[in-house]
Amino acid sequence: GTDQGYGAYQPWGDIWFDYSGLTTSVTNYQRDLLLDTAEARVFYDYKGVTYNRTYFANYPDNVTVAKLDASQKGALTFTLRPEATYIRDYLYTKDDGLGKTGTITASGDTSILSGTFAGYNINYEAQFKVIPVGGTMTANADGTITVENADSAVILITAGTNYEMTSEMMAASNK
Repeated sequence: GTDQGYGAYQPWGDIWFDYSGLTTSVTNYQRDLLLDTAEARVFYDYKGVTYNRTYFANYPDNVTVAKLDASQKGALTFTLRPEATYIRDYLYTKDDGLGKTGTITASGDTSILSGTFAGYNINYEAQFKVIPVGGTMTANADGTITVENADSAVILITAGTNYEMTSEMMAASNK
């Protein structure tokens, strides 16, 4: 971003899938993008199991979907870890009050990343709903969700802000 009096790209955060025990001995790793179905896919083999990840987004429903599965029942174990990035109390110079806040909480099957871009008076929130098939699921105190020994899992991701394109919003961004 710049201090030119107009908006700047501000990332909400990152989404990580942490796989317990996964090492660099993965084989048959492939990535592809299917333009006819608008899917991104990742495949790899690890310790005799083929793991698949498929992603797609649906704009009208404001949702991105990730499906994770394994060729062997009970072989899927991961932790969904949203990460709030660039959290600080300033944007351009120390103490300018234009920073970004962010917290991550988890309860039941949902992890929520939320905060405020103070310089633009914009609140944001992303929700990650985890739907495992088989295994166990735990919402952790740090906002992560752990799935253990599942056959597959679907993660529904949605996000929104209070942004409205108005003259007042534009004036507020010219602080």
